[in-house]
Amino acid sequence: VYTAYSVIRGALVGFYCYPFFNPAAVGGYGGVALYCVVLLAVFVVLALVIRAIGNAFNRRGTAVTSA
Repeated sequence: VYTAYSVIRGALVGFYCYPFFNPAAVGGYGGVALYCVVLLAVFVVLALVIRAIGNAFNRRGTAVTSA
């Protein structure tokens, strides 16, 4: 929702809060969509890595306290 709002508002007022939301700077609206998909994928991968690290620490902590 924020992305759509930012792109629409930027088109109306001529100011984009991030350069990758500016279609003139990234090759049109397809470029904006590509940047957004890549950012979403990076955030999902980062969240999964952080979750895996947290689960690994939790398993290790549980094994130590139960021994």
